[in-house]
This record gives sequence, structure tokens and C-alpha cells, in this order.
Amino acid sequence: MAVYLASFAPTTGPNALAAQIEARTAPRVLDSTGARIYSASCAVCHQPGRGSELFGVRPSLALNSNVHASTPDNLIRTILHGIETPALPELGAMPAFRNTFDDRQVTALVRYLRAQFAPDAPDWADVEESVARLRRAPAKGDDGSS
Repeated sequence: MAVYLASFAPTTGPNALAAQIEARTAPRVLDSTGARIYSASCAVCHQPGRGSELFGVRPSLALNSNVHASTPDNLIRTILHGIETPALPELGAMPAFRNTFDDRQVTALVRYLRAQFAPDAPDWADVEESVARLRRAPAKGDDGSS
């Protein structure tokens, strides 16, 4: 249904591309831990059409380079450490989930995001090890740097 409705949208430009990708990556049934975590913690800011825009934007994960990258490292860092200073002020900050989710939950979320928003990309290998390694690494500023 989403693909059918998206077919009525303009077919050129970045907004059209985002609409097509969002339609193709419509939320799946909440049949996994990662899907439930996304729905409860991420969708309020990232899922188009879900309630009011609490923070003024809905950055598309379907267009996010971290989800399409060859390794999960940047996506994991973003989930663990958040984004204090966004690339554009209108994007808003993202909270850190380092103290909210354990390694198992971050792993489940990362796998879900890859499958959901980059469905044509191969699964990442060794996500659990990457989460554990990146959690042990100091966050920016935690080691005295800025």
C-alpha cells in the first residue's frame, strides 16, 4: 500500500527519493527486540508520519549513510554516544543510549536498522564484537580531548 501511495508523489528531487525509500522501508511488524527498541526509542524522531514532530525534524534513516556503511561502527557510536552538535542546527541533537541499552540491545537495534533501512545491503558480521569494542572505547571528550 505504501509503495502504491508513494507512486503519486513527485518522481524527482531529494524529497521524492526520500519518499520512495521511506515507502519501501515501511515499518515491519514488531517481531524482534530490535524492532521494539526502535519503536519505543527511535521512531518518535525518525519515523515519518508518527505523531507530531516533537523536535521539528524527522531525519530519514533510509538516507543515513551510517546505516548503509560497510561496517556498523559509526551507527554503533551514534547510538551509544548520541549527537550533541548536529551537522545542521535544525536537525536537533540526539540523546546517547550508552546507559540505557546493554550490548545485547544495541546489537539487536543495529541489526534491525540495517535490515529495515538498508534492505538490499548485506548483514554486518561481528556486530556483537563491534558493540563491545566501541562501548569500551572512550567517548569524545571522555579521555580529556574535546
